[in-house]
Amino acid sequence: MSCHLYYLIFVFYLTQCSQTFADFPYKYKKGFFDQYVDHFNLISFSNRTFKQYYLYQDESWDPKGGPIFFYAGNEGPIEGFWTATGFVHEIAPQFGAFVVFPEHRFYGKSLPFGADSFKPPYLGLLTIEQAMADFAVFLTALKEQLNVTQSKVIAFGGSYGGMLAAYMRFKYPNIIDGCLASSAPIYMQDINSPRDFFFQHVTQNFRDINEKCYDSVKMAFQKMNNLAASGPSGLRVISEEFKLCNALEDDKSYQHLLGWIRSAFTVMTVLNYPYPTGFMGNMPGFPVK
Repeated sequence: MSCHLYYLIFVFYLTQCSQTFADFPYKYKKGFFDQYVDHFNLISFSNRTFKQYYLYQDESWDPKGGPIFFYAGNEGPIEGFWTATGFVHEIAPQFGAFVVFPEHRFYGKSLPFGADSFKPPYLGLLTIEQAMADFAVFLTALKEQLNVTQSKVIAFGGSYGGMLAAYMRFKYPNIIDGCLASSAPIYMQDINSPRDFFFQHVTQNFRDINEKCYDSVKMAFQKMNNLAASGPSGLRVISEEFKLCNALEDDKSYQHLLGWIRSAFTVMTVLNYPYPTGFMGNMPGFPVK
């Protein structure tokens, strides 16, 4: 299964299953910021703007010197990342920080062209460069609005958001004073970097919990492959065991099923948080275990 397909599945879950846990202890306030549609070519869209959605909390903020903790919103509605990023909220009181989570353009409520955002040529504005420029303009305006132009800004992010946090520190060191990039695969952009380690880590996560779990899952996949290779009768058994709405007809449909099953293990690994999460389906704490 290609990484591209995994990404599409990831975005699907993120978009469809986003929710805010009612018992999440860190509540937020909402805001919208008038953001430029295109930061680099004013000929195409002139000064046209869109409403960029953001969340924030200032309960522990010290306006006389507290930093701004900025989460680089990634590919999905921002509420999901708020409820999955406890660390930022936990340390905010210690530093007297203002916490803000701006949403990534083209996700959630931050659609530059509304329902037409995903049509050409508008989709061409969904780039890392544009998203980073959004954050830079937003943070600059926020500091002016709060009258804290000297406050330090620390960027946080996980996965793609972690890449954005790191890139912001590189690209805009005049705005971002430091960053903490978690699970940010920035080295995969290097052509000499290995790219075959992801599923090894997924497998190892389950193996670390219980060697029997690893053996059972491996054996199950082998049995499925043997059944699928046996022809229509084997495919029928697999279809019945998984109670599929549409029975498997050929190897292509079987490979599609395998992709979803592998994604289940992948998602549990990606969301192996010590607390429940809900932005890619409802997961308990330590779902791998």
